[in-house]
Amino acid sequence: MAAGFITLIRRTFVAVMVGMAVAAAIRVRGRGGVPPQTGGWRELRDDELEAGRIGSDAAPFGRGRGPSGP
Repeated sequence: MAAGFITLIRRTFVAVMVGMAVAAAIRVRGRGGVPPQTGGWRELRDDELEAGRIGSDAAPFGRGRGPSGP
């Protein structure tokens, strides 16, 4: 009875170790490539901010009114 339990523990340990080895190999050999060197964040102009608010339920910046009234 105890020998079967030890075998189960040993097989579980081997399975976990193999899984960790595969995950480490994938992580090390991954093909992520080089991230983009151009683009990124830019500051929006006021007219772009206004265009983004059209149809939005959000209250305009700096004003206390919401979508339900003036």
